[in-house]
Amino acid sequence: MSSVNFRKSMKFIIIFALVAAIVLGSSEIASASEKLVWKKVPLDLDKISQNTAVDSSLRVDSNGVLYLAVREYISGQYYHRVYKYDSESMTSWQLIYDVGPVPAVAGDGMPFAIYNDVPYIIDWENKHVRKYDERSNNWPSIGETTFVPGTLLGNVGNYSLFVENENSVYVAYTYLLDEANNIDKVKVSKYDGSSWNEVGSLDISGTIYYTSVYAEDDTVYVAFNDDVDRIKVYKYSGDSWELMC
Repeated sequence: MSSVNFRKSMKFIIIFALVAAIVLGSSEIASASEKLVWKKVPLDLDKISQNTAVDSSLRVDSNGVLYLAVREYISGQYYHRVYKYDSESMTSWQLIYDVGPVPAVAGDGMPFAIYNDVPYIIDWENKHVRKYDERSNNWPSIGETTFVPGTLLGNVGNYSLFVENENSVYVAYTYLLDEANNIDKVKVSKYDGSSWNEVGSLDISGTIYYTSVYAEDDTVYVAFNDDVDRIKVYKYSGDSWELMC
């Protein structure tokens, strides 16, 4: 087997394992002698399938409720929507978040997270993180300010979101330093239960694509692609950002 085919095979195995983990949740994966049976989740064709979904993000809570965040492209405009599906009580997807039209920003993806069975989403237009309140069916913002300092509100994109707990919510993003030369800078912000603050001073700039943020026990990690598609990973543990790879 060539190295290219081997990498493709390993990539498929990893993707399959991740999907299986989502489907099975905390239960044990079936033994090799048992078959994993895929069941089709019904789609509400009037709401989802007939629109162009540019990006999507799927999450499942501990009760098996599915949440699908979608960036839809309709008549030349972008809309952010979240659909909910509970196989125990629903026969179709329920639209629970509908915002738009929203600006097209740099970077693909639909940053979306679940903590303690509660969905969180980034409000791209207003630069807030919103948390779903099921009782009122509303999405109030967390914190009284945006996660982006006011001086940077213009050219911001490449968002990613991670919720460690209610008092540790992280957003990574880029902002445009030099439009003529396509130079970006990476920032990470943290919500500590009362306000948003920048995490350290990540002095990295260049042509940057995508971000991914993760945190555990106050140690923060951020990854991104540079202009030649190299992946950079930085770690912050209270003093400064450290390059890991």
